[in-house]
Amino acid sequence: IEMEDKILARYPLYGRDDAVPPIPQSVDVAGNGGTVAVHQSMGLFGVFDGHGDGGYASDFIASNLWSKLRSQPDWAEAYHCADSSYRPLTSALTRACYELDEDLRGDVTKPRDGGTTAIIALVSDGCLLVANVGDS
Repeated sequence: IEMEDKILARYPLYGRDDAVPPIPQSVDVAGNGGTVAVHQSMGLFGVFDGHGDGGYASDFIASNLWSKLRSQPDWAEAYHCADSSYRPLTSALTRACYELDEDLRGDVTKPRDGGTTAIIALVSDGCLLVANVGDS
């Protein structure tokens, strides 16, 4: 039996040797209204259920999700903000998933058949954001 599943568990997102993104000017550090900056203790978790390609797609997504997420143009705002909608965080995660899908489709080394579904969770102070991609 060949397992095609992968997991991702990264907590905290930024370790001792990683630079936390600076708080952007769009985030209200003083708390005078709008989006308020908070110190985030955030983790990224995922379960990727591969099928038909020996685990290629699930490994690709698990290995690249964190770098794709933090490369989003609004990642610093998403990481630092705590507005009630969590729109920046939702937007960054959604775009990262779409971009990873495009990257995987364009990967010439990927086996022709197969793919992966995903359950992804971003967990931070007072927030659990869950994303589901696919039919699992």
